[in-house]
Amino acid sequence: MFLLGIGRLDYVVSAAEAKGVKLVLPLLNNYNDLGGINVYNAAFGSTHTSFYTDAKSQAACESTTSPLLYL
Repeated sequence: MFLLGIGRLDYVVSAAEAKGVKLVLPLLNNYNDLGGINVYNAAFGSTHTSFYTDAKSQAACESTTSPLLYL
């Protein structure tokens, strides 16, 4: 799991919890350099508006974020 960064994220979350720090983990963003919606738009031909209703974009987004939700 460390190869995917999940192990690192788990460490960060544990360290924050131990210090009483609350985290907000954005699972999607609008920035080109961080991936986000634009990556899904390019891959599936959606737009910022249609991304939210495009079934292929939604399925891909869910498959990449769901491992984080079920740690």
